Amino acid sequence: MQEVVIIYCRYREISPVCVGKNRPLRSEEITKEHLIPKTLLRNPKFKAKWMITFNPSDAPNIDISCHKCNHLKNHLADVPFARKLLYLKRYGISCKSIRAMGRSLVFSSALTLDSKQKDRVYQCIIRGDIQWVGPEECLFFFHRMQVYLKSGIVVEIQDKQEKIPRKLKKKSNQKR
Repeated sequence: MQEVVIIYCRYREISPVCVGKNRPLRSEEITKEHLIPKTLLRNPKFKAKWMITFNPSDAPNIDISCHKCNHLKNHLADVPFARKLLYLKRYGISCKSIRAMGRSLVFSSALTLDSKQKDRVYQCIIRGDIQWVGPEECLFFFHRMQVYLKSGIVVEIQDKQEKIPRKLKKKSNQKR
């Protein structure tokens, strides 16, 4: 008799995007996930700091998740990613898509943003790292953008993406 194994995504209880939340995963939805990203485990200082002795693809670092959660996790370690999902879930912020986030995210009345700036804020929250400032406050950062949320409301945005035209870049490089 063949044994049937039912597999759920490891984030099904907290993830708003998990396809395995209410049902087992199908074989095409299953992906191998690294709990600690390979990029961090390749850094000898990181391994020494946390006394890690295993390699990036060894058994203690491998688990199973759905494709959507694994893609959303990007380069975050397991614990910060889970905390990010819990924060978004607590304040009802959807990260299923940019459109869903646009409907669920609230901006402070002091901020005036056009649609392109709002899209960059959504990308920062979905793809960025998270840093806790207080119990209800956190900072998302992605590339040169920082988005500060307090109780699920976007309070402040710092966008340090100042593009220099190519012509000016070439001139400054030629002077050196």
